[in-house]
Amino acid sequence: MANAAHPIESHPQKAQPKNLDRFPELYPDKDVMIRSRTGCSWVAARQRQIPNEDFHRGFYYPTNRCLLDLEQRISCVELGLYELESKEDREALCQLPFDPQVFLAQSRGLLDQSLSSSSNGQPSQAGANEPKAVMPDNNKQMRIREKENLIKTLDELLRRYFDLLNASQGVQTKPRVSREQHYAFYKRMKRNNILTESASQYLWHQDDFVTLNPNVIHQRFEGLLYTSRPYLWEIADVFRRGFCSFCRSFDLPTPPEPDRDEEETEYDYDAGTLDWLSRFLLAPTVAVFLLVPVTILFFGSLTKGAEFGVVLTSVALFVLTISCFERSTVKIIIGVCAFEAVLATFLAE
Repeated sequence: MANAAHPIESHPQKAQPKNLDRFPELYPDKDVMIRSRTGCSWVAARQRQIPNEDFHRGFYYPTNRCLLDLEQRISCVELGLYELESKEDREALCQLPFDPQVFLAQSRGLLDQSLSSSSNGQPSQAGANEPKAVMPDNNKQMRIREKENLIKTLDELLRRYFDLLNASQGVQTKPRVSREQHYAFYKRMKRNNILTESASQYLWHQDDFVTLNPNVIHQRFEGLLYTSRPYLWEIADVFRRGFCSFCRSFDLPTPPEPDRDEEETEYDYDAGTLDWLSRFLLAPTVAVFLLVPVTILFFGSLTKGAEFGVVLTSVALFVLTISCFERSTVKIIIGVCAFEAVLATFLAE
């Protein structure tokens, strides 16, 4: 029997470990991206390879529109049920809202079977051995059935409403995708003719996207990756040249040349390498904010006014920096208090 064709074409890769050489049918995500040249397969493969481009529509407007429609329907049924019960006397309201014998008969299927047999002109054998349900008068029976129908409709609408409400709450907790990130993805897709005009229509609402697998480092520095400000191009170029030198030193994937035009510049980086490099550089940078003022206060012979100026400047720079990277007010307050406590300790000495 001939071997089945492999769904993904093989491409040159680095040497695999010996225990993987026996399974040539295995392939990484990179091969999927190379194979998926255009269309929806290209979009899906790129979203898998680049974490911060794994974004999807939140559909906030359609969700809110459906919730509004359900709220209006539920309110209508609620008022109808209230109006129906307001017309009943006190004795009827204190009793069960249904006839227990009829309900039990319906639950066992005896009432439906009895009605079916009587319509065919045949006596029901099962009903002969069971106590017959006492049917209420027509007006009372009609009111009971009307109330039951309203409650069933209300139950169905409430289930749909709360399911959609909980799903909407889950979507709103996902990080929002910036316009710069969305625009870069859309521009690349249009430039390469990935999807037709009608197929890419779902991407038109640029403020309606959330990411399922956000890369925090990418989000913090995407101002350098996707910028429409010419004065930031040089900063981005310096950042890119340093990053390329680091990649070549450790034989890592090097980002291609930027796609620059008169409006924006665009960069592609390996997410894993960028994440590792940023974490490696972030720790010494943060340490400088504490070591520099501590060194000045500990070894310098300054006046009280100069020491206060050092503390004030250090705290201001620390607050400005942490505010750019952290949106949680509680974390900012805790970080600033800890930073001030350390400076106060050295200032006291």
